[in-house]
Amino acid sequence: MPYKFNVFTGNFDLVSGGGGGGSGDVVGPTSSTDNAFARWDGTTGKLLQDSTAATLDDSGNAAFNSMTLTTDLSVANGGTGASTLTDGGILLGSGTSAITATAQPTDGQLLIGSTGLDPVLASLTAPAAGIDITGGAGSITFALADDLAGLEALTGNGVVTRTSSDTYATNTIADRSVVVGDAGNTLQGIGPLTDGQLVIGATGGDPAAAAITAGSGISVTNGTNSITIAATGGGLSPREYWFDAASLQPLETNTAPLEMLSGTNKIIFARAIDDTTEEYCNGKIYVPSALDTSGDITLNYYVFAKTAAASRNVGLTFGYSWIADSEDWDAAGYTDLDTGATSINATQDNLTRITDTVSVSTAGASANDIGFIRFSRDTGVTDDLSGDLYFLGVNIAIDQA
Repeated sequence: MPYKFNVFTGNFDLVSGGGGGGSGDVVGPTSSTDNAFARWDGTTGKLLQDSTAATLDDSGNAAFNSMTLTTDLSVANGGTGASTLTDGGILLGSGTSAITATAQPTDGQLLIGSTGLDPVLASLTAPAAGIDITGGAGSITFALADDLAGLEALTGNGVVTRTSSDTYATNTIADRSVVVGDAGNTLQGIGPLTDGQLVIGATGGDPAAAAITAGSGISVTNGTNSITIAATGGGLSPREYWFDAASLQPLETNTAPLEMLSGTNKIIFARAIDDTTEEYCNGKIYVPSALDTSGDITLNYYVFAKTAAASRNVGLTFGYSWIADSEDWDAAGYTDLDTGATSINATQDNLTRITDTVSVSTAGASANDIGFIRFSRDTGVTDDLSGDLYFLGVNIAIDQA
């Protein structure tokens, strides 16, 4: 085995030993690129050459100035699996080892996903006629066109109507009108609406303009964008009193006698009022504290003829006297309200209701007064019912605010 003398140590060093794959020195170029990789030059196993395409710096970082792959680099190895990419195309995942590319999207196209399928490029489709869709840099524009072109130019009181041919036309409607659907795929105007009117729907018919109507005790006033509904006089139900013939008192010199009448099915009391002499029956009533001073006092008498008669006109009188707190109960006499001649049912025992009304202001009643009242038959009218008139009772209703 060959040895070489080492002048530094004074010993012979072994130059080569058995078992190696070759012998002799490895020879390189006369110069090299710093940090370049050494490559074999030829097949002798003794010659090296420089590499300028790849370097390994002093920190162990490799750098490649250029690279040419003879096969596509797969996704698993950090590549795309694709050889080419269309200008403006979009990369799409395809399986686990490759990526496919779409063509360049055309104006307005979108990449649309679909469950179980690869995404594809698709264009937006305009819904009905009259809509245009255009694509731009990062935006999509929806615009009116064709049949709806007139819509953009509407001014004043214009309205769009749809015709049976699915086109649209512009008409005008009156100022302050309301547009509603009409038959034949068109629109119609309701109005102009007047103060306080509303557009009211009706089953089976077209809507129409209608005003709110004030009912009993309700007032309606209109203002800017508002309607006020408020309680007014008569907002409360009238205060009602029933005076039965038996509950009326026999206080006058000429008192209408109380008679008990026995019928087939019931027994009742009635006051028998004479046709020639004015006879009375009396009572008292309270004027409610919520008195409607602009309201009325309404009387409903129930009478019938004691004996059947072809001629049947009678007159009734309501006498009243209102006494206030701290006022002498005997300070004033009665004021009379006469019904005048009134027709009654000619058949014996058949009831007749006779209604009479006097305003609160005319009667002079005040809230919380006690009213002394009496009822009689007015013998001063053309009364052609001969004999007694049976007086069953009277209902008195006083309006409240």
